[in-house]
Amino acid sequence: MKTILNNIIYSFRASFRNGILYGVLDILFRLVALCLWILTVKLLLTFMWEAVFVLKINSERIWWLVYSSMSLVMVTLLAYTAVYDRE
Repeated sequence: MKTILNNIIYSFRASFRNGILYGVLDILFRLVALCLWILTVKLLLTFMWEAVFVLKINSERIWWLVYSSMSLVMVTLLAYTAVYDRE
């Protein structure tokens, strides 16, 4: 846990190495990316919920579950590079 916190602190310090303006803009970018990720995850989880409990046709249910799962993984990977893995 301590190494994760140290990596986060190092990542935020790296934002301010090129100046205060660049650091503030980088932090704002991270916050916007995090908010977009949260909204997208909420939407994909809603799709998965409705696929399990609303849809009656099994092929559609499986399609929506697979589609939402794959999208969730890709969106999470993109959010990881935008929010956490910054140089």
